[in-house]
Amino acid sequence: MARTSPTYLQSTICTLLLVGLSVVAAYITATLVTLLSVYNLLRPERGGTCAGRKTVLITGARNAKCLFLARAFSRGGCRVIVAEEPSWFTLNMTRFSRSVKRYYPLPDPALSAQAYKEAIVNIILREQVDMFLPCSSPTYTVLDSVTALAIAHRAPKCKCFIPHPDLVTALDRKDEFISLCDSLGMPVPASRLVQSVDEAVDWLHSPDTTGAGQQYITKGLAFDDLARTDMTPLPLDTPAQTKAHLERVPLPISSRHRYVVQRLLDGPEYCTHAAVRDGELVAFVTCRSSDMLMRYVDVKSLFSAQSNEERAREHAVGVQAEEWTRNFLSRWKDKLLQQKQAGIGGSVRELTGHFCVDFILNGADGQLYPIECNPRAHTAVVLFAGVPDLVSHYLGSASGTAYPPASTPPNSWLAHALPLSLATLLPRILARNLHPLLSASMNSTSQDRTDPTLSPQPDSAAPHALLMQYILGREVDPVWDVRDPVPFFVLAHLAWPWMLLKGMVYGRAWSRVNASTMRVWGAAEVK
Repeated sequence: MARTSPTYLQSTICTLLLVGLSVVAAYITATLVTLLSVYNLLRPERGGTCAGRKTVLITGARNAKCLFLARAFSRGGCRVIVAEEPSWFTLNMTRFSRSVKRYYPLPDPALSAQAYKEAIVNIILREQVDMFLPCSSPTYTVLDSVTALAIAHRAPKCKCFIPHPDLVTALDRKDEFISLCDSLGMPVPASRLVQSVDEAVDWLHSPDTTGAGQQYITKGLAFDDLARTDMTPLPLDTPAQTKAHLERVPLPISSRHRYVVQRLLDGPEYCTHAAVRDGELVAFVTCRSSDMLMRYVDVKSLFSAQSNEERAREHAVGVQAEEWTRNFLSRWKDKLLQQKQAGIGGSVRELTGHFCVDFILNGADGQLYPIECNPRAHTAVVLFAGVPDLVSHYLGSASGTAYPPASTPPNSWLAHALPLSLATLLPRILARNLHPLLSASMNSTSQDRTDPTLSPQPDSAAPHALLMQYILGREVDPVWDVRDPVPFFVLAHLAWPWMLLKGMVYGRAWSRVNASTMRVWGAAEVK
């Protein structure tokens, strides 16, 4: 069943409560940030040695992954420049980081893709950028790869950490990615591309489909927050019921907005962050996943599960995910070389960039099945905070593959976990009336209590217990950094209150918010 959305009144009350909490806590945070900032000014941070003092341009300043990479490259001795789209330009956490030396606005790519591309190329030429590392919106990943072609032509000394547009498209489009995996001999879940409700209903209720006794879910090819949480097993009992359900999807199924009907596998979902140079893994990590992941735990870490037996199973999944990724890259590289030798395609298409695959561990056979791929940096990159030579791996000056240390604690966002922790103090009837999802999150099952993706964890959901987890280092907020504390204040006390208040003023109801990407889920304008 699709999640229940809150009313505008419920969203408004929750917004005012969250803003009030932010204001109250701001005095404590501001004092701490001020003291740390003065201390840091008296003891300047010393960066590492980046060969030739390279300059790196990173886009997507609103994202936690951009902030992390900016800090990592700066501490690796590089000069970091950041750029962002106009909607997020003024108030985002990365802009206020000590790691950022220059900050540029970008034109809205939705209004003019050419202007966006030209702006990035001009920044690279002006600042003599050595490496372009895009972390912008998933909607514009393909545009970033097209921009990389322009950079290769006009600023050939700048290396772009993103694949060729043809490769990005093959990865980014769910139907093409599954077809690619199938062509490489990788096991994939059964899928069907549809461009109308009737086509989907006819296929789901065909004798061949119903005779197999399998269930399916729908996924839009376009990035859509409203639809991505719908995991309703299909087909329903009758064609009429299935049709009625599909006609209610937020982004209507059409030739313009096509959907993939994909077999529903019974098992946990996993995500990966895979940084690749010339087809070789240079950084890799696997995490348990969910439809809105707010707690990242490396499956190979000491914190992946509560028992040794469970940790061993999670570790084995991480090994399997890495082997799958290496095998996929090797097969694809061989295929591309064969195509090049046969004269298919006129450009050199190096497998360099991010190849972050999402998997489902099928309970029936214990195998990982790919469900989609993100050809861009994944937020799980924050788990590499304990890897001092990560930048060397990205730049190609270090050999082998970087992994987070086994002692890496779970990464989560205090700005997300603390309000939910305080909500556990409310009577259930009040929580149910405040927000439908808030009430649902309080009804945890025994399975929920062992789910590593939940933030806060049920066993430490009380506010004092949660805060102790962060104080003792058993939980880490990737935005908080004693050497760079201002971005945390901006996120928790400026950016999010402003986003929520702006939505309230414009009459928009929200269902969930993502502190790591500054994305509001389920926003709907009140008529």
